[in-house]
Amino acid sequence: MTGQPIVLRALLRQRHWKYATFCSEYDKAAKSVDPALTGTWPSRAQFHRWINGELRGMPYPDACRVLEVLFPEWTAEQLFSPGTDGQLTTSTTQQAVDEREP
Repeated sequence: MTGQPIVLRALLRQRHWKYATFCSEYDKAAKSVDPALTGTWPSRAQFHRWINGELRGMPYPDACRVLEVLFPEWTAEQLFSPGTDGQLTTSTTQQAVDEREP
């Protein structure tokens, strides 16, 4: 892993999401992608591999599809790459603007 945090980890930290919250939100996004994907969130061990950058390759396509719905401004490849401060600051600013709009 590099000195920069994995984008997914940084986004979860910004939203104050722990594993249980992530699973709940993942489930909502999965249902919108395909109801058959409901309940297919990653195991706790897999979740930690994801946020620590310990992947050997990309997650399965269904997981990538769900993550791209959960974080629409990011591709799956970007979520699992080290983030730059500029990327993460831009995302935080845009999220704050989106949350203020009615």
